[in-house]
Amino acid sequence: MLTVTHPAVAYQDLTGYLPLVSYLSWGLGLETSYTAGGALQCTLRMENAQTEGKWLYVVGALLDAETGQVISGTGFGLLWDAGLGYAYNSADYLIAFEVGAESYITVPCMLTLPQSNAYLSLVMCEMLGDEPAEDDTIRGEVTTLLVQPAALDLSAIMMPLVMVMMIGAMIPVISKQM
Repeated sequence: MLTVTHPAVAYQDLTGYLPLVSYLSWGLGLETSYTAGGALQCTLRMENAQTEGKWLYVVGALLDAETGQVISGTGFGLLWDAGLGYAYNSADYLIAFEVGAESYITVPCMLTLPQSNAYLSLVMCEMLGDEPAEDDTIRGEVTTLLVQPAALDLSAIMMPLVMVMMIGAMIPVISKQM
């Protein structure tokens, strides 16, 4: 693994791109329940189907759910923490992973994002030089809609529950008077 300074590529517009071949996958569906500021766990599978080893890295951003445009300030790279055993999102740095010929690696991730009700888009790039650059080859993309969980409306059950509690508290009082 090689740690490099995070390039501007993480902040470029990630929309309007259709991958020629997807070498990046994860276990998240088209929609994922997520509360802003919480931990989003996923495992990325970064695959290299070519006959020689490659250095691959992942950048991501949040996209507006209505317009599909990158939300300012949400671009990031993945940084590996060997002590914790997972990658996390970093606005300042990223890591490139060496993936052998006709092989794949899995990367457990713990992402903390500033908002929900937006698309999370990750793009995997092949590093062509010594460090990530804007002209690196895009090898795959995954996207999910981060949906804020619905608030639990307790009003429908609270009123009957309060009534039952009040009646339960009154029964000993009524039975003593009889």
